[in-house]
Amino acid sequence: NHALQFRKSFIANHPHKIEVAKQILAARPQAKAITFNGSIAQCQAYGTGVVVHSNNTKKQNEELIKQFSESTGGAVIHSAKMLDEGFNVEAADLAIITGFNSSKHTATQRKGRVSRAYEGKIAEVYWLVLKNTVEDKWWQNANEGVEYYELNEEELQQVLSNPQSIQKTLKVQSKVRHNFSA
Repeated sequence: NHALQFRKSFIANHPHKIEVAKQILAARPQAKAITFNGSIAQCQAYGTGVVVHSNNTKKQNEELIKQFSESTGGAVIHSAKMLDEGFNVEAADLAIITGFNSSKHTATQRKGRVSRAYEGKIAEVYWLVLKNTVEDKWWQNANEGVEYYELNEEELQQVLSNPQSIQKTLKVQSKVRHNFSA
């Protein structure tokens, strides 16, 4: 059991995921972004934005979410599990999911944080998945039947430098899955 927990933690908190997530955030400086991570430590590893977590009081987390929601863009909020349910995060348009499991419910909740549609909105959801690991299977279980575009690192860079390259085919709730090798 300890070995399984270690494996899950290693995959969810893989350092390359933070590097790729930072690249996505840097390419979308005006986005209101939410990152969903494997741990509080991983949330803090970004070095930017605010972190909502279970060590904060409910009031502290609510204030951080309110500040994020009221910002005019370029804001980032990081969460390990706090934003999965029970919080309304207004106007977020970018989600980066680095830590997850095979729960369809959790996957739906996380996608839902940015896929609330309104006129002219383009939402981006990036799942950072370690290829050929149990995480790859978790992703498939949690997202069965979901339309997505799978990108390697080179394709991700193309999308980040030219978002119009896929915007014409992406719908508000379409997902982008980024696979990379460790």
